Amino acid sequence: MPVVVGIDPGNSGAIAFLDTDNCTVRIYDMPTFEFITTKKRVTIDPYAIVTFMQQYDISHVYMEEVFSSPQMGVVSSFNFGEGKGMIKGIVAAIGVPITQVKPARWKKDMKVPADKRAAVMRASQLFPGAAPAFKGPRGGIYDGRAEAALLALYGALELGCAPTTPVTLIQE
Repeated sequence: MPVVVGIDPGNSGAIAFLDTDNCTVRIYDMPTFEFITTKKRVTIDPYAIVTFMQQYDISHVYMEEVFSSPQMGVVSSFNFGEGKGMIKGIVAAIGVPITQVKPARWKKDMKVPADKRAAVMRASQLFPGAAPAFKGPRGGIYDGRAEAALLALYGALELGCAPTTPVTLIQE
């Protein structure tokens, strides 16, 4: 079963596993753990990512090609880059091809607005069966989940193996 993975990197990102044969998607919040240096920090959990990835026969990974922003502090920028590097290393180690896609490119092709709420709405349109996964409590949103699912669909379309029927969300 070809599974295309979409990754929105970062501590508040997500990983989506789109099974294009069975028309299902599984979406996981980016696994993280806390540690303390001079203050409490959060970082990506590489062992959990490996565990997720080993469950599937992955054909390709599509990851958003993002960079730190000037608003981030030095430590945050370093941690963001370290997390992105861990993900790339994991994907390489398991022998799966990875394509990094600039947000402007995939969002334009998928007709996804830059606004996070509008991105969640677009993901809900394209994945109506998974829409509950994109909405948080008290009106909140999970834009990382929405973007990971959209990246997986973008990848499936680019690879020519997009689902042929509506996609069902599998929750674990």
